[in-house]
Amino acid sequence: MDMKQYIFVVLGLLFTLKYGWSQNFDKLNIPIKNNGSDLTLLNVGGLKAPQFSNIDFNGDGIADLFIFDRNGDVIIPLVKIGSTGSLDYRYAPEYIEQFPKLQAWALLEDFNGDGVPDIFTSSSVWPNCCVEVWRGSRNQDGTLSYRLVTFKGLPFREILQFHLGNSSANIYVSPIDLPAIKDVDGDGDLDIISFEPDGSYASFYQNVAIDEGLGLDTFKFVRTDPCWGKFSENQYNDSLKISDNAFGCASFLKENGQTGLRHSGSTLTIFDSNGDGLLDLVLGDIGSSRLALLTNGGTAENAWMKSITKTFPSTDDPADLDIFLSAFYVDADGDQIKDLIVVPNDISAGENSNHIWLYKNTGSNEHPNFVLIKKDFLIDQMPFFYGGSHPVFTDVNGDGLMDIVVGISNIIKKNVVLENRLILLLNTGTATSPSYEVADEDWLNFSRFKQFTGRFAPFFADMDGDGDNDLLIGDSSGQLYYLKNTGGAHRPYQFDEPIYPYMDIFAGQNAKPFVVDADGDGLMDIILGKKNNELNFFKNQGTSSEPYFDPNPSATPNIRQLGKIFTGNDYYTQNGAPYYIRTEESQYILLLGTEAGNIKTYRINDHLLNDYALIDDFTGHIHEGRKVVPALADIDNDGYYEMLVGNERGGLAFFNTIFKVDGTSSVHDASSVAAELILYPNPASDEIFVYHPDADAKITLKNIQGQTLMELHNGRYNLLPESLPKGLNFIHTKTAHNITVKKVIIVR
Repeated sequence: MDMKQYIFVVLGLLFTLKYGWSQNFDKLNIPIKNNGSDLTLLNVGGLKAPQFSNIDFNGDGIADLFIFDRNGDVIIPLVKIGSTGSLDYRYAPEYIEQFPKLQAWALLEDFNGDGVPDIFTSSSVWPNCCVEVWRGSRNQDGTLSYRLVTFKGLPFREILQFHLGNSSANIYVSPIDLPAIKDVDGDGDLDIISFEPDGSYASFYQNVAIDEGLGLDTFKFVRTDPCWGKFSENQYNDSLKISDNAFGCASFLKENGQTGLRHSGSTLTIFDSNGDGLLDLVLGDIGSSRLALLTNGGTAENAWMKSITKTFPSTDDPADLDIFLSAFYVDADGDQIKDLIVVPNDISAGENSNHIWLYKNTGSNEHPNFVLIKKDFLIDQMPFFYGGSHPVFTDVNGDGLMDIVVGISNIIKKNVVLENRLILLLNTGTATSPSYEVADEDWLNFSRFKQFTGRFAPFFADMDGDGDNDLLIGDSSGQLYYLKNTGGAHRPYQFDEPIYPYMDIFAGQNAKPFVVDADGDGLMDIILGKKNNELNFFKNQGTSSEPYFDPNPSATPNIRQLGKIFTGNDYYTQNGAPYYIRTEESQYILLLGTEAGNIKTYRINDHLLNDYALIDDFTGHIHEGRKVVPALADIDNDGYYEMLVGNERGGLAFFNTIFKVDGTSSVHDASSVAAELILYPNPASDEIFVYHPDADAKITLKNIQGQTLMELHNGRYNLLPESLPKGLNFIHTKTAHNITVKKVIIVR
């Protein structure tokens, strides 16, 4: 280890000890309104491809909802509140840590009859084929606990297997499928129905634990029917064929008499749909926007599907969503009668606008009758913006409060061209108590660009030195929009028409800009995150009023791998979303959102062009799903940054952080130096007094991007021009030996 590496390690250790990285960042409930109503499900982060199960989280005897969103493998606990029959829920993130890490799919069923639902999910050891089970229990304090079920004496201890002669094989479930897990044969233990690797036939894995006297607390599976229901799915489309023989499997034959192998992609839900005592099947297919109901006309021992209905769950309102639907038979309103929730199972091409359809069961569990009552179940109570969300803080209307602009990618509606937008949320609260309202769902009319660009990632900074914030927007093609703000300093934003592509800058796919004076020359530079494991630095080679950037990321003085944080191609750290902040030591740190969903924190020594040292790989233990995008600001003037996180599920989540906004940085005793700097009043309005005992100290007022707004005179009151931006700014004091940075709030 050379000296430079050693210094980085020591600095990283000290920084880690100071900030206590092991702690979680708590979610912060900031009020948000939409269409004049308060949203009740804050910080959920949206729903893209959710899977629903019932569970009683708090032991009150009322069915709550356990939601697992396979877009990002996110657990979402919702506790039922309100009256029976209402759709009122409370988001309860305190239960998340009681569950293990899950992946691909997750369904809750109580296999051992202890009253605590257990977890069936895709295997973490063999993720492309297999099923693992987590046994649930309640601790004495009422909390839930889960332990992985292992199987002694079998070749693969961590996964469900069925007996095959003198050997065994895994129960196959594709990670994009959903199996049916239910007591199929009525003997009291849970069986499994899933499609084989060819995707054409459903196998029945019978649990014979009860039959053989082994008890409920174990599994013993035998594949007793390789073609359960005697139906077949077509290899090329969503066609189904049922057999004319209760004991023979249906088959799609090619001209040569051979059956073709089908792709994976099926969801299975089984229940008695007509009260005849036989289990029917609701089937979703990867190539279909409908659900098929296959009605069982066989016996309890031998399922035989005899009819197919593709106007399910209701002939008046059949499910019709793009694409690859899944259905969940759960109690959604607390009346102990199971309803049906229909959603897309596709994490990329599935609809994400009015895409969670709730069919209320107006009949009974024995004779269900489904009536469509909502197409936006739960998401109507969330700050939810369809596609991937890219938030940023800025003061849009010049009132000194931090508003929010959210770039949105890929709004998917059936038979409609993809849309991408900017969403504006105005801060209607106060300087210490923020609250937001959705003010414009197509701000600046950016949906007009939907045909050739998308995945908008906005950032605001004064690019031309005129005192107001201009707008840069990265897009999916790796280029930038530039909108000049003509509104003037401290005034509501007014933008010229977009320039695209701005200076021909190109950084590969999914550009995410951050603007800052990275090299201390007083000019605003551009740092771009992108899809493929690079952080590009584009140096401003122009002037403060006329910036110029060489569009070639490899041309000097540009830097293709800023900070040297990437050493190769790594899927999990793709789609880097950079956000830089100044800590209380006046040092920059980088928070980087990633494809995998963790936010990485890097310590930066001296200035932004140096190498970066990884401090934390999982900042705040934040897990909001895929393609997370952090944005930070002190929105309540408590001296700490708050963090807003966007994700690929289309929602937002606020977090408290441990990062202090103001403080000092010094090569000597920082605390004593900080005590020498006096400023008054703070917040300041028309004037501010600053004093430092060093008569040669250089004192400047800077904005959050590091731009100098004005020089301040030591030992006297300084008039603050009306043009200064309201809100958070910084006073920098530099002497021959020390630098101090103090936060100042400017109000009017």
